[in-house]
Amino acid sequence: MPDQSTVETITSVVLVVGAIIGGAWGLYTYARGGRLAKAQWMNEIVQAFLFDERFVTRRKLVEDHYVERVSDVVDRWLQGYYPRDSYPDVEVDTWKALDAILSHYEFMLHLEEQGYLNRGDRDVLLTWWLETYREPRYANLRIYLPRWQYRRIATTLGFVDQEYVWLDEAERATIPPDVWRSISGRLTPAASDVWAVTDRSVFEELDPVFGYVLGEPGASRRVRRCRLTTSQPVLPAWRYELPVPVESAPAIAS
Repeated sequence: MPDQSTVETITSVVLVVGAIIGGAWGLYTYARGGRLAKAQWMNEIVQAFLFDERFVTRRKLVEDHYVERVSDVVDRWLQGYYPRDSYPDVEVDTWKALDAILSHYEFMLHLEEQGYLNRGDRDVLLTWWLETYREPRYANLRIYLPRWQYRRIATTLGFVDQEYVWLDEAERATIPPDVWRSISGRLTPAASDVWAVTDRSVFEELDPVFGYVLGEPGASRRVRRCRLTTSQPVLPAWRYELPVPVESAPAIAS
């Protein structure tokens, strides 16, 4: 039969082990509860993003009608055409719809940065939508995102604030020699028929050559639009193109 000191020692060990097991179980229960709360919170975010009428309307505009209803508005802002009262209300609403969607993505990445989400959460909540911005139709977002301080989205996708101009041989032949000499010092070769723009003032000289009136595509012989180059490396470059009528934009839920 064990003596009193042995009994006390065994009792102490049992109490310590019990405390450890109890503490571990408490942490496990708390973690499970925390994961459940997080899962519920993430589900609410997904539900709102996918099914809330206001979000759905904005997403459809950006995801399904970007080329014909959003891109030209972004192009003009990137070109420096800022006067608020120069844009009709429908285009201002279009811009706000785009920014609402981008702000949602930027905030999700902010939460990840702060440790509230992990990379797996990002894959569920964001990755598919963000990766679509690599598509050619979103060429001007490669400039817009870093310039308008959506830095987390831009960094995630590897976009930088750098403009290019795309001029094929036939287009270069229409540029007066004195104009080409004037702008060549502000251009750096980047790819076949593509130059990096080191000073945006080059467009002040190129736009009149191609008959583009800044902010007035309807009065222009050609318009300047941002496109992804077809040669490597793929770059967001300005091209002078024939104007295409813009469809009327849909109503945006407020």
